[in-house]
Amino acid sequence: MPSPPARTPQISVILPVRNAGRYLDLAIGSILAQSLADIELILIDNGSTDGSREILCNHSSADPRVSVLDSPQGGVADALNLGLAAARGPLVARMDADDEALPDRLERQFLALEAQPGLAVLGCGVETIDAEGRTLGSYVPSCDPIVIREGLLQGNHMVHPTVLMRRDIVLAAGGYRPIFCAAEDYDLWLRLSDFHDLGNIPDRLLRYRLHTAQVSAQRATMQRLEALAAQQAARARRAGQPDPLAGRVPADPAVLRSIGVAKAAIRAAQNGEAANATPRRAPLLLRPVQPLLRAVLRRMQARDALDPDGATFAAARRQGEQGRGRIFVFMPAYRDPECQWTIRDAFEKARHPDRLAVSVVWQVDPAEDLHCFHVRTRPEQVRELFFRHDEARGCSWARNQAMRHWQGEEYALQIDSHMRFVPGWDEQMIEELAACPSPRPLLTCRPPHYDPPDELGEPHVTLMSVHQFDSHGLLQYTAAAMPPDLPRGVPQPTAGCGGGFVFGAAARFLDTPFDPHVYFNGEEVNLAVRLWTAGWDLFVPSRVLIYHHYAHKTPRRHSWSEVRRSRRLDRRTVARLHHLLGVQPTRNPAALLDLHRYGLGRARTLAEYEAFAGVNFRTRRIEDASRQGLFAPARPGT
Repeated sequence: MPSPPARTPQISVILPVRNAGRYLDLAIGSILAQSLADIELILIDNGSTDGSREILCNHSSADPRVSVLDSPQGGVADALNLGLAAARGPLVARMDADDEALPDRLERQFLALEAQPGLAVLGCGVETIDAEGRTLGSYVPSCDPIVIREGLLQGNHMVHPTVLMRRDIVLAAGGYRPIFCAAEDYDLWLRLSDFHDLGNIPDRLLRYRLHTAQVSAQRATMQRLEALAAQQAARARRAGQPDPLAGRVPADPAVLRSIGVAKAAIRAAQNGEAANATPRRAPLLLRPVQPLLRAVLRRMQARDALDPDGATFAAARRQGEQGRGRIFVFMPAYRDPECQWTIRDAFEKARHPDRLAVSVVWQVDPAEDLHCFHVRTRPEQVRELFFRHDEARGCSWARNQAMRHWQGEEYALQIDSHMRFVPGWDEQMIEELAACPSPRPLLTCRPPHYDPPDELGEPHVTLMSVHQFDSHGLLQYTAAAMPPDLPRGVPQPTAGCGGGFVFGAAARFLDTPFDPHVYFNGEEVNLAVRLWTAGWDLFVPSRVLIYHHYAHKTPRRHSWSEVRRSRRLDRRTVARLHHLLGVQPTRNPAALLDLHRYGLGRARTLAEYEAFAGVNFRTRRIEDASRQGLFAPARPGT
């Protein structure tokens, strides 16, 4: 049995419990097994009725470092304040009853906080797991105190059960406010950030469990409404005004309107969108730091996932021989429950499922999108990156992120997260690719439609034609019927590119990486022109290989309707592509960012593409043959 704690333990760990019997032993055990043993663990029973109380008492009897308190009437904020009042250590750590701390979590956070005396709170990254403890991915919040302070006005940058706090500072700020039932932590971080710095370390020191029974999943709407109240109150305090809440119920829409939260923001929170009451124009207090924040963001954006001089590229090149015959399947997934079934269908329909490696770039709300992770297929062959949904920057950005998962597989299959496959699709795609009359072929098309779960549409083989110039002057492609006199059974050349299906040699990553600065509008024409000018020839397969679920048939969530900056990103993309395609030069540095990396290829010219595609980007002319999807074979790239 561990020896009794010192008179004043180094760390007091507060763990509130309400009907958490399923995971409670794991959570408590992970704290008692910490490498830093000079701790006390304060367990607070918040009115449990499932036998959790007995588990708490068993641990209290077995280890003198454990004490049990009762908070049967109040909410979680009252329970946490009770723990703060009882804590004897100068540092207080938080822990939830359904998570698991890594053995050295407290020691590493203790050393990091000791090295940064200016921080009041220190959090860390997490490994996300499902209800059964299987790894889903990971999340690392911002670590820079400046970015955290200003970013808190838009969203929470601290993972509550990971934090280590200075007790005296938290008590001086008034602790947790009991008026908050679901966003008590977010409100506390905003109040602390008025006078103190908050930080994170990138180490993933907690296994953060996502499941439908967790409080954040059950109270998601209240949490979003309370977040609006916390943001508006923080904005008032930073402007030198009194806190407008003063004991009022923060989740009440009438209260929110009375303190200045826009009706549209309240409706959005009620409808399941991320809470953000930030006005379009930044407050005066934020404007001096905006250039710094933009510079930080530009540095983050400029990181190329497959830098030719970087470790990812070198590792992929070394493993190239091992990747013969293997297929790298990669997709972005924005809050899409269909993705889990797309992955399963890919493995189940493949002739050689062991030769597949799948990459998913998730953009999700951890509290609301648990239904996206009910099914896990061959997790050892699936590589995942996780971003918050409000950090999404479009498909091209997400595909650029996915390239860091490439490990030398010979082929690459670019798809969307809502697809279905034909049996033996992997062998059939390689056969179709070999039938293309080009040394550098790529397959692409507009696949036929399917309806979930597995209702496949008519398997019509179509061409890829030039459709129109949209209102921004960006070229669009579409499917076109196959003329009866066109030879069947052979891939047909095309000038278009379908973002939801491109298959070919993964070597295309090396000379045509995805442009992370292109949002949705123009993604396909950007890819088509850059691939073609780099010497890649595009072909429509002669048979149906894959199916796509189109949103106009059944509505689906999109970042352009949920991410506030989507219009600005679209405008920047239009200026960038007009410059790239010779329509209208721009001097906007944001639109020109990294264009030397993501520009046209050198094997063929833009004028040659226009002649091949039968279009003129400046005059917006489209030839009749191009509208029908009929293109003469291109000369080889040099």
